[in-house]
Amino acid sequence: MGCYTTLKFKATLRQDTPEDVMDILKRVLIEHDLGHNKTLFNTEDVFKPNSQHPFFKCERWYMLFLSTNWDKTKQGCKFYEKVNGNWVIELDTEFKNYDDEIELFFDWIKPFIVGRKKKQYVGYYHTEGINSQINLYVER
Repeated sequence: MGCYTTLKFKATLRQDTPEDVMDILKRVLIEHDLGHNKTLFNTEDVFKPNSQHPFFKCERWYMLFLSTNWDKTKQGCKFYEKVNGNWVIELDTEFKNYDDEIELFFDWIKPFIVGRKKKQYVGYYHTEGINSQINLYVER
């Protein structure tokens, strides 16, 4: 069955983030377009991004971007443009991290995160039944 994992992540993306990365994030987080209009759907119904990154090889990669509706304390998943032109991605979600989707997502998005610190905190994840959380840092 598996345990639920909570992910809380926030990062500002570089202005030169590749268009294909931006297109995926906009499609999933702004347009809420997974390639179908079903309320209940299977993994086969979800579009396959044109990316060779291992994150998108995960069967349930998209679950990371879907916010839960049973936990009202979750803020959801957002992608928005700041006044200075940079885009911000915020994820506050809960899902089953079966295929290490969090680590693979972080590996995919990390090169595009803005920051000046040598070690910049961008969030954490915590799996139910485990007493500690794992912090996420971008190290430069």
